[in-house]
Amino acid sequence: MIWFYNLKISQKLSIAFTAVILILVYIGYDGIVKMKDASRSSKSLYENRMVPVGMFLEISNNTAEQRALTVNALTATSEKTSESKKIAAELTQKSSDIWKQYMAASLTEEEKALAKKYEEAIAAYRENISKVFELIGADKYSDAEVLANKELDALLNESKKSLDALVKLQSEEAKKLNKNIPLSYLS
Repeated sequence: MIWFYNLKISQKLSIAFTAVILILVYIGYDGIVKMKDASRSSKSLYENRMVPVGMFLEISNNTAEQRALTVNALTATSEKTSESKKIAAELTQKSSDIWKQYMAASLTEEEKALAKKYEEAIAAYRENISKVFELIGADKYSDAEVLANKELDALLNESKKSLDALVKLQSEEAKKLNKNIPLSYLS
């Protein structure tokens, strides 16, 4: 250590500043790497867990609107009923397209099982919507009303439960992913 004492002050200051600069470079590099990891994790969290929740919300809204159109068709004129049927079909197509987009993503086994359950429930629901409109078209309003008020409600509740289970799963998976996002660069 005697060699250090023999150095000139300018050399000692150069060594000290070099050490400080190296420490700052390391801290900066480490922070950038951790921020990139956090960004990647956040992007994955958003794309894989939050986007599907938005899709489910849109599907749910479309289904609720279909239900309202079906109920309104029971008391509407034939022209309004025809328009409601057309809009309900468009909503079905829109929801189907959203669902296909969701199903094209990488799903866990649990998601696949819940998705299958939802698909079965929503298929039965949509089939019965079509039957309601057919009954209305055949002037069988009382039969249409019974189908709309009893069976459709049960089928809608079943599909809603399945979709809610998917939302809950997305939320749980998001929480797991969120715990893995490195936040140490903040400290």
